[in-house]
Amino acid sequence: MSRRLSLIAWKEGKEVVRDKRALALMLLSVLAYPLLGALIAVLSSSQVINVAVKTCDQGPWVERLLHDIEEALKGGGVNYTILSCSANATTRIYDLIVTIPPGFNENASSLDKPVYISIVKAAGSPAADTAYNKLSGGLSAFTTDLARYRVRRLASLAGVKLEKPDNILAPLRILESLATPTGAPAPAGIEQKAWLARFLSMAIFFLVAPASTIIVDSIVGERERRTLEMLAASPATPSDILLGKLVTGVVIAVIASIIDLAGVAILTATLGIYYKGLTIDPLFAAFHSLQVFIAILVTCIFIELASVIAPSTRAASTTTSLVTAIAAAIFMSALFVDFTKLQPTASTIMQIIPYTHTVLAITAYVIGDKLGAAIHTIIAAAYIPAAELLALRLYNTERIIRSQ
Repeated sequence: MSRRLSLIAWKEGKEVVRDKRALALMLLSVLAYPLLGALIAVLSSSQVINVAVKTCDQGPWVERLLHDIEEALKGGGVNYTILSCSANATTRIYDLIVTIPPGFNENASSLDKPVYISIVKAAGSPAADTAYNKLSGGLSAFTTDLARYRVRRLASLAGVKLEKPDNILAPLRILESLATPTGAPAPAGIEQKAWLARFLSMAIFFLVAPASTIIVDSIVGERERRTLEMLAASPATPSDILLGKLVTGVVIAVIASIIDLAGVAILTATLGIYYKGLTIDPLFAAFHSLQVFIAILVTCIFIELASVIAPSTRAASTTTSLVTAIAAAIFMSALFVDFTKLQPTASTIMQIIPYTHTVLAITAYVIGDKLGAAIHTIIAAAYIPAAELLALRLYNTERIIRSQ
């Protein structure tokens, strides 16, 4: 390493250490991981859900339905209330209102009459959706019991001995299992780990965002302070300047990777309190930290490239904001979108963006596709030397000095 490059690298390292606020934001990511995990686990189970059941009929089948509904709604913060038929129930108070109409018991006792209930949901309420999903289990249990009763009665009338009504009601049996893309049986707990991997893919942004703040100040900020022009006019070569700037990214990426390792450990411990058996092996934690390291270096190199080719300081700032916005869009989408299932055209476009390969690498690792994880990691990392060489090629001292 030349003396000029060493001096620039030393200068960049000092500036990184001096930026206490940005470093503090990165450290807060250690808390952001478990806090997000705790919020998802705790808030989803602590919301208050109000359900009312209006009974306009009586009889054994009404009692059976009420029992099945009560069993289904137990726990999860559901307040379950039985009201008379004349009671005034509105969605201002109740998230879900179930009404058992007159004639319900008579129809249920028959052989061929359908039975009805009405359900009113509070529009746009996640609590109502949760209550409805819980209620569906109770209604399914009731439907099965009623169908068994009717089949047994029909068999009795026909003089047929029937031991298992379910063989008539549900003749199809589904043997369900999970498999990896190679066809091998999926290991236990892979679905929980896959969800956690999507969450951790999204959480990378919480480290990329503050890291990019430091990088922007190191590269674009120097253009705003007119100090980059001084470097450009100094004896330092373009490779000295650009590689010296890259040192900033390496230092930040190393710090972020260590922070990420701590954050993943704390998150796993936090979620393990609520989701028993949820664990992450140390190799995956290390692999995730590697993806953080690469994502931050990619961000650094693209910001550096934007600063080199932008015709003005404002254009450089705008371009770097766009880089951060793209990172946010990709990593946030990872929580809701399976990037391996995109249509060919969309997949091709998305894979031009290096952050997509970061998400795909994490996904592949979790499902046991180590080769796919390695390939996507290499592709994401390949953007770093490619963009650095492009920046060196496009570096123009005169344009930097003249830019406003």
